[in-house]
Amino acid sequence: MLRKSSLILLSFFYLGCSSSLTDKSSRRAPDWISRQPKDNSFWYGIGVSNLDSNDPRQTARQRAFSEVAEQLKVDIKSSLTDVMQARNSNFEEFSEAIIETRVDASLEYVENIDSYRDKKRQYVLARLDKNQYFDKIKRKKDEAKQKAKGLINKSINQMTSNSLSNISLSMESIYPYIDLFPKIEDPYTDGKQENVMVIAEKMIRKYNDDIELSFTPSKLSAKAFVDNGKKVTIVANSNSKSSNVANLRLSIRLNDEVTNDFIMLDKNGMTEYQLSRLEAPSGNHSLIFSLDYKSMMSKKALELVRLIPREYSLDISLEAPKIYFDGNVSNLGKKIKNSPIYSSLKECLEDNYSSVFVNSKSNADILLNLEVMTEERAARLGENFPYFIYSVGSISMKNQKTKEEILNSRFKDMKGADFSSKEKAGINALKKLSQNMNIDICD
Repeated sequence: MLRKSSLILLSFFYLGCSSSLTDKSSRRAPDWISRQPKDNSFWYGIGVSNLDSNDPRQTARQRAFSEVAEQLKVDIKSSLTDVMQARNSNFEEFSEAIIETRVDASLEYVENIDSYRDKKRQYVLARLDKNQYFDKIKRKKDEAKQKAKGLINKSINQMTSNSLSNISLSMESIYPYIDLFPKIEDPYTDGKQENVMVIAEKMIRKYNDDIELSFTPSKLSAKAFVDNGKKVTIVANSNSKSSNVANLRLSIRLNDEVTNDFIMLDKNGMTEYQLSRLEAPSGNHSLIFSLDYKSMMSKKALELVRLIPREYSLDISLEAPKIYFDGNVSNLGKKIKNSPIYSSLKECLEDNYSSVFVNSKSNADILLNLEVMTEERAARLGENFPYFIYSVGSISMKNQKTKEEILNSRFKDMKGADFSSKEKAGINALKKLSQNMNIDICD
């Protein structure tokens, strides 16, 4: 990006300054060729190019500007380092963007003030007026400060997604000038002047600390796989009563499982959450709610603040489901009573969901139906080739009370082989299926 700015600038120089400079090859070489000028009013740069290069004067100008830009870059990095140490923060990843902003701001003030050509080389001396540069940066900083002030004032009495977005914009508008410590009146301290970035961070952290979520009911009980649609009313309030809470987005996860679930608070800071069917072991679980800052703030603002969202927990007591098993496993048309598929499926449901298998439909919460069979899809190629048999099948689960289908899944086909008989090939296919059930509930 710095290189692009340099090219733009040099084009500007070429149009604006080329007519005012002439090469003095007949005079004695100026002192600045061997010794760069130094004073407190300017940054100087010297550019040199060989005469046999393409457009040596333009190349020399470009190099002169690059040298000015490097000095400017060092100055900015030094001031940013001071800020990082004062704030115990790291803005390294943003420094290039800040430098680019400053370099662009310097375009109109860099001037070519002298040139010289000897028998082999073209020389150009350029300089940047520090006073003009800093005056423009101050104007830009003041403009950004006023923009940030307006965005912050819009957000001070509201805790909404728009407020968080406004605060993000205020931080993004001011961060290119963070090393200049832009200050506005702090709305939390009766007009005391404070750094804009500090105020913005304070507002976000206040959101995080001040908002409280309440749940009605305060706890839930449910049955794994069965209960679906239990409702919880969620209300968000400001503990300090200083701000209205509305239209915030909340992320949701069950225990430590990362999900994409979210809900939105309405204009009154309320919402209703409907519990989905839970597929988890019996026992105590928690639904964790937190402000979804990632969707309401910019990535850059979040990286500057490095906020850990506060979490709010809703306890859930999960009961194990009772399952009545009804299944059929057959190999080439013959029913198999003790297939390993039965034991694998039972083990999956007991270990993963604490399920209890019962012998009576009337006592069951879930009706589980299993249909598995084997089939020959092509004739054996010859005596030197094995028999190939495939296992196919499906599983379904229904709510015994409502008859609602909970699960309907088809097993991945498995191939079994044997040189001596089709039946053994079929048994091998069923064995493979029992070892690789490939259904969501058993993954």
